[in-house]
Amino acid sequence: MLTGLCLLALLGGCSATPKAAVPAALTGQAAPVVQDAQGLAVVRATAFAARWPRGQHAWQTRANAAAAGGVNLVALQDVNTTLDANLETLSPRLDYPVQFVRAGTHYVWVHGQAAPQAGGNGDSLHVGLNQQPVRSARRITGFGSLYRWANRTMGGPVATLSVAAPGLYTLNVWMREDGMRFDGLAVSSSPRFVPTATTLAAAPVPAAPAPPSSPAPTIISTPAAFSAQA
Repeated sequence: MLTGLCLLALLGGCSATPKAAVPAALTGQAAPVVQDAQGLAVVRATAFAARWPRGQHAWQTRANAAAAGGVNLVALQDVNTTLDANLETLSPRLDYPVQFVRAGTHYVWVHGQAAPQAGGNGDSLHVGLNQQPVRSARRITGFGSLYRWANRTMGGPVATLSVAAPGLYTLNVWMREDGMRFDGLAVSSSPRFVPTATTLAAAPVPAAPAPPSSPAPTIISTPAAFSAQA
C-alpha cells in the first residue's frame, strides 16, 4: 500500500530534495519518465503510476477523440465541486514518477479541456510534487471547450515547480473542479519552452488502456521511460 507515503520530502513547501527510494509498488510497476538533455519531461495523463480516488471523486478514463491518444482522464463525478484546501485528503490524485536531471525552476504546462457545461466550471486543476501541493502550481486554468495547453494560475503567474537537486520525484495532479478533462503534462527547465501539437502526439501510448477507477488506489503498468518530445 502507498497510503500516506511521500516518495520524497519537500523543502520549504515548493522545492524538493530526494531523500528515499521510491516505494516498491511504484518501482515495480512503472518506469519513471526521464527528463531529456534539454530539460523537458512529458507525461501522458493515462500513463500514471497510481491514482487515488477520494470520496465520491476519482480521475476516470474516458474516450475522447480530441485527446492525444484518444483517451483522457476526467474528474468524476461531475457535481460542481471545487477543492482548494485539504487536497491530500479530499481531492483525487494522479502520480507520475519523473527522473529529473536538472535542478532549479521548472515551468509547468497542462493539456486540458474544460467540462462541457456552461458557467466556467470544470476548467482548473492543481499540480504538486512528491504528494504535496505546491503553491506556485495550484489552480492552473485557461482551458476551453477545445483541448489546449495552459500554464497560467488563477493568480496570474505561470505555473512553476522548484527542484532542489537532480533525482527521482513524483509529479502529482489533483482535481480542483470536477468535470475537468486532463490529457497530459509537460515540465521544462526553460521559460521559453512552449508545447506544440506534437508534444503529446509523439509520446508513446500506454501498452494497455487504463481501467476505470476503483475504490482503492490502482497501480497501472506503464511503458518504459520515454524521451520527451518538444
